[in-house]
Amino acid sequence: MKSIKRWLLLIIFIIPMIAIVKVWALDYDMSAIDIHAGTGPTLSVDILLIDPLGRKTGVDAVTNEGYLDIPKAGYAWDEEPGINPRRTLYHSEAITGIYTLRVSSKTTTTYWVYIWIEDRNGNKTIVSFDGFISSGRISEYKIDYKLESGAVQKVERVVTVEDLKNDVNIAFNLGLIDNDGIKQSLLVKLDAAENSIKRGQKQAAKNQLNAFINEVNAQKDKHIKGQAVDILINGAQYIASNL
Repeated sequence: MKSIKRWLLLIIFIIPMIAIVKVWALDYDMSAIDIHAGTGPTLSVDILLIDPLGRKTGVDAVTNEGYLDIPKAGYAWDEEPGINPRRTLYHSEAITGIYTLRVSSKTTTTYWVYIWIEDRNGNKTIVSFDGFISSGRISEYKIDYKLESGAVQKVERVVTVEDLKNDVNIAFNLGLIDNDGIKQSLLVKLDAAENSIKRGQKQAAKNQLNAFINEVNAQKDKHIKGQAVDILINGAQYIASNL
């Protein structure tokens, strides 16, 4: 009889607890955007996140201004010796809409960005980018965030022809393009594409951007090295697909 009473007590207390745990799990919002950025042994970039309502968190290295406006978002950096130093920006309870990520620096350097995205149920999307940056300029990324479970999270770098010309010059300055003639040839193609865009000649611009891509591919591992190949090709493809 005592054992039956014990079982009844367990049932009375445990079943409601299970129900509470299930309800908590269903209601708990796991949405988040977690961003890390760095440049290698030395840390010379900053990151700034702008949410769909225009609120900001992070630092703009160009203006040297810092912001902590986005609710439940924080900005930090890790410069512990012996590890890869990085900037970190974490935003919990993210909202549906377009977020803008800006990477800035006071020096000319390569950089990397890792972005972890979780929807309300904790489904993860992880993307990474390599990039170039020079003093006084900004690299911008668009995060099309969706809160609902299982939604496709889209992240892409926003590139203009002017940005791509800057990438070519930085790659040359960093030795990733090692031939001045190749650099000038790429810039001529981008100038032509830019002029076609200004005249509204979209197909001509696409052809000139494709010629740019073909030259980059032709010089891969010859006069164009490392991450410069993917950065230049991805930039040209973005511009062509958004004409």
